[in-house]
Amino acid sequence: MLTSADGVLLANAATFVLSAALIVTIPCGRASLDRKISLRRALSDGAGALRAVPAARTVVLSSTAFVCFLGTVNVGELLLVRKTLGGSGTQYAIVVAVMVRRSSPAR
Repeated sequence: MLTSADGVLLANAATFVLSAALIVTIPCGRASLDRKISLRRALSDGAGALRAVPAARTVVLSSTAFVCFLGTVNVGELLLVRKTLGGSGTQYAIVVAVMVRRSSPAR
């Protein structure tokens, strides 16, 4: 074993901090952040944009539905493996790994 679970989590945290530090350096419209916009106004503007562009509304609604569906699939897999099939945590991890591998695009 190369490291413990704590070591893996620490490495993950370090890479997250590094990524966040690099992303902060990207100039992406900081001038517009100087003026104060209320959350209510920003939500209103976004809702207006979705009403004005039907394709954007379709993308937002369909992707939201898809993410919710995938969440229920994750719960269903866990219940299937652990309760119905009497599997262990390791067996659940194998099922998830196989499902991810099968759903990935062919290389």
